Amino acid sequence: MPFATCRTVKSPMLKRTSLPSLLVGLLCVLALVVCEAVVCPVAEVGIADDWSYVRTAQVLASTGHVVYNGWSTAMLGWQLYWGALFLKLFGDSFFSLRFSVFVLAVATTVLLFAFLLRCGLQRGNAALGTVAVVLSPLFLPLAFNYMSDVPGLLCLLLCMYCALRALESGDDTRAVPWLIAAIFSNVVLGSARQICWLGLIVLVPTALWMLRSRRRVVAVGVAGWLMGLLSISLMLHWFLSQPYSIPEKLFMGTHLNQIVHLLVSFVMFFLGLPLYVAPLWIPLLLQVNWRSRQARLTAAGALAVTAGPVFWLSRIGLLPDYLQPTLNPVLSPWGIWDTPFGPIHRPLLLQIPLREWLSAATLLGFFAVVLASWWGARQNVAEDSAQTMPLQIVSNQPGVRRLAMLFGPFTLSYLLLLVSRSMYSSLYDRYLLLVVVVLVLFTLLLVQRLQRQGLYAAGAWSLLAAASVLTVMMTHDSYARYRARLVAIDRVLAAGVPRTQIRGELEFDGMTEILTTGYVNERRLVNPAGAYKQIEHPATWMDTLFPSVNPVYVFLLDADSYGSPTPFEPVRFTQWLGQHQQVFYTRKSPPNMLHTGKD
Repeated sequence: MPFATCRTVKSPMLKRTSLPSLLVGLLCVLALVVCEAVVCPVAEVGIADDWSYVRTAQVLASTGHVVYNGWSTAMLGWQLYWGALFLKLFGDSFFSLRFSVFVLAVATTVLLFAFLLRCGLQRGNAALGTVAVVLSPLFLPLAFNYMSDVPGLLCLLLCMYCALRALESGDDTRAVPWLIAAIFSNVVLGSARQICWLGLIVLVPTALWMLRSRRRVVAVGVAGWLMGLLSISLMLHWFLSQPYSIPEKLFMGTHLNQIVHLLVSFVMFFLGLPLYVAPLWIPLLLQVNWRSRQARLTAAGALAVTAGPVFWLSRIGLLPDYLQPTLNPVLSPWGIWDTPFGPIHRPLLLQIPLREWLSAATLLGFFAVVLASWWGARQNVAEDSAQTMPLQIVSNQPGVRRLAMLFGPFTLSYLLLLVSRSMYSSLYDRYLLLVVVVLVLFTLLLVQRLQRQGLYAAGAWSLLAAASVLTVMMTHDSYARYRARLVAIDRVLAAGVPRTQIRGELEFDGMTEILTTGYVNERRLVNPAGAYKQIEHPATWMDTLFPSVNPVYVFLLDADSYGSPTPFEPVRFTQWLGQHQQVFYTRKSPPNMLHTGKD
């Protein structure tokens, strides 16, 4: 059994602990359900990119045909049919489609907990890792959103879990079904989000290489892998031939501006990453023996070269764009899903001083995990110095190296694919979901090698609880804002104003354009030929995407920031963070912001 060492607990013990593990997993699901219920994720309007996906699912449910609309770069595949089923069962609404994804989010929670257990984590640590992911500001808002991020994570986790089971199976008759399940599930479920096919393209060959001594398993795996590649190529060919689908090339030329954009994007990408695992990283400092002079000097030096420059550069105005959170659109300085577009003014929720402390805390967490890893490596070399080390190590966690061999190339290939995208487009925080799962896994594997794990668990759960409460409050406020804006929009529509004369931010305008012309005027449109229309002298970049929208009316949180008054009554709503009482004002756009919508 070449991979048997990856599990801490063998099968006889698993039988005795299966019921408690099941209960712990259900508690993780309950935490997600309760948090979403507190958020009250109800808003019959698009959020982020899901307005486009919602429209495609609605057309599929009503006509039986998959029709793209010039916005989605994701194939969506099985997710569309899953969503269409919920539309048939629960009615045509945004809520029905988002609930379909929430069901998948619950399944993802269960699978993530089982996956972490299989990787050798104890039940408590597996629960800690699961909750750290599903209640993070990356997952919780996406768990009730009809985008493809959660279905994509479910696909990748299932492939990783099946590959792990195949590797730890003691005989070929057990390994082959798990390997086939990894291949089949990734081919089918990856149709929702093409990058998920890295499971078949990279993870499966890695597993086959690790199983290379078992010829029958390898022969079946290679045959399944080749059939999977053929299936993927056929699906990609179908997608690229669909009218109003948006192709994304790996490389779109190279010049100096793209290289600079690449470097800046990845700096911000990796600066933003520690934020989402900081609740698990910072408590590692509790393992340090601060009576050690070496520990104190190391900590002082690390803080001097990390947190110190953050505060200094921020105060002189050179660093605000690189303060946490560095990426959008899920979590931004304005809150959850609250990045403003066009003339919309919105006060910052996370002011500069708070962002400075948040950035310093994430750097502190990064320092803590580096310190733990470094002293852990020292323990492997010199066990006789364990009594004087500032960080105490119990023993090496079996299977960590094999897990790194299995998941390392897969994670690296995922990051490399983002390189090409970062040369001509933005890297968003939701792309971090898979990387966060991998970091959580290896962080908690490291934790299991430490003494005083109870002290660590107390600190991690406390930080995680505080972070989760903040995430719930921000997500609640975001939905409250969407609902209030929709009330303001409905009042204008009820007065007989055409939808095309309303600017309701990106999501509302995008749906307006689709309902008016059938597709978004995206510059990457190549099928059908001539679909993209060049717009002369657009007032904003949104006028290029949505030329049918002639924004006579806009909705603002600051009545004096833009446009002229209208007779429509303001819409008041309450949020939990920042200024509790907020008001949406309906204003008329200045004449110079109107356009004809013609090229």
